[in-house]
Amino acid sequence: MVPERLKPLDGLRGIAILLVMLVHFGHGTHHNPLVHLLFKAAYAGWVGVDLFFVLSGFLITRILLATRTSPFFFRDFYMRRVLRIFPLTYGVLTVVLLLAPLVMRAGAPPAGPSPAWLWLYASNIYPLVTGDWFNAPNVLGLNFGHFWSLGVEEQFYLLWPLIVWRIDPRNLPRLCGVLAFSCICLRLVFVAEGVSPNAIYTFTLCRMDALLAGAWIAGFAATGGRLARGVPLARLLAVVCLAVLIGSMIATGNTFWPGRFMQTAGYSLLAILFGAVVVLAIAAPESSLGRRLLESRILTFFGTYSYGLYVLHALLWPLFDRGALSVESLSARLHSYLLGVVAHASVAAAASIAAAILSWHLYESRFLKLKRYFNYSGDERLPPEIPPLATASRRPGG
Repeated sequence: MVPERLKPLDGLRGIAILLVMLVHFGHGTHHNPLVHLLFKAAYAGWVGVDLFFVLSGFLITRILLATRTSPFFFRDFYMRRVLRIFPLTYGVLTVVLLLAPLVMRAGAPPAGPSPAWLWLYASNIYPLVTGDWFNAPNVLGLNFGHFWSLGVEEQFYLLWPLIVWRIDPRNLPRLCGVLAFSCICLRLVFVAEGVSPNAIYTFTLCRMDALLAGAWIAGFAATGGRLARGVPLARLLAVVCLAVLIGSMIATGNTFWPGRFMQTAGYSLLAILFGAVVVLAIAAPESSLGRRLLESRILTFFGTYSYGLYVLHALLWPLFDRGALSVESLSARLHSYLLGVVAHASVAAAASIAAAILSWHLYESRFLKLKRYFNYSGDERLPPEIPPLATASRRPGG
């Protein structure tokens, strides 16, 4: 059977998507040093993707470990992932890349990389081949650059079930540690060889340590480890990693991802930081302020629609930077650049939320109803100290 949902992780998903939306809609520059510092902090919202990776590694591994004795283990896992992920992705690709040119009677799209990279969930590999960031040309001028992270996760989903199925669960944490260390080594080699920062940021083997951090926690818990005992260590790791990361950003004056420190040790520090956050979220007492915050309506709302928000908000991003909705236009009307940025972010976020809600209720939920034909039948049970996880079929965030 599929484990039940961990409610605090919905809140973490909400935080992750808010961070990603912040870096896309809330960035800018300003002559006021304090306001400029706030904009620089907004650029650090890119770390929300790493939080998504850790959550995915944890949740997927927990499901795989809890259902590995199912007679239809692979069929059910892959079909449930397909029904959750593919409809929105391929629906968007079909509308933008196939139908829009026909409806608009437009000619060939602008020159650029082949859309096949998107259809194959391989846009994260394109920078490794060319060194350039991937964004498929299309007649609507919409943005597909963020699809790289979908490629990372889908490639992980493709191979990880086989590994979990084959390996002794007691050896899984050790394997996660070895593979995560290999990610650091690979990034060090890539940086030394002058590989494009775009490639290091998007290539699965360079970014897998975040997914493995979540998988390590799931493997540790499933083999009898008590996460509650690790809370003091998790707090220490979270504080140390956060301090080092903030210190490096201050020292370099760079809060974005291409810096050399970030592309070597930084990504791993983020994986450890967010792994510690996951442990703290799970182990938090129900009456604690942190638990109540993570289970608040606002964060769980954003967590619930996080997948649709991620796909749609960045896809539509160019539309919000044009005409009357652009920061420049709104700033002129409001006679304030800062108010223009706030108004731009508010309008873009509201439109993205509306699009994600409509997508879920009118489109995605229809496919998720088919998950009832792919219910796990494994008889393994989760360790008693950890509440059960999420079924992806119940709510859109799973």
